Amino acid sequence: LLAKAPPGFDVFNVTDRDTLTLMQLANLISAAGNGQRVRRIPYWLAACVSAAGDFVERMTGKSMPLDSRRLRVLTEPSGFSPRKLLQSGFVHPESTAEGLTRLVEWLNGAASEPGLLKEVEPSSLGPSPKAVCK
Repeated sequence: LLAKAPPGFDVFNVTDRDTLTLMQLANLISAAGNGQRVRRIPYWLAACVSAAGDFVERMTGKSMPLDSRRLRVLTEPSGFSPRKLLQSGFVHPESTAEGLTRLVEWLNGAASEPGLLKEVEPSSLGPSPKAVCK
């Protein structure tokens, strides 16, 4: 894109050719990794669990794995059209499935090399979003 771009400034969302749902993306990652089927729960059950998560968060102040905010983020549609990117002449170097397969293979290899992937203390990453917003 840089070689073809006219002088000035333009914004491109670098996105896949196809818009994938979160479930499709999860299935691609699973297929690239251990191949296990992604488990699903009915929305009504997730809504009940998220309401319980909201309650526990209000009572204890501790963040829960599933609350109403997270459920909303997981279930709202999101995506960017690749139209502008493709019209610019950009050619995707590989498919989403190919890229995810290479990423999972790299992560599996990196996980087996001591010290390449290290755990980081959350406090070393800066203040938590909650601390910044208070």
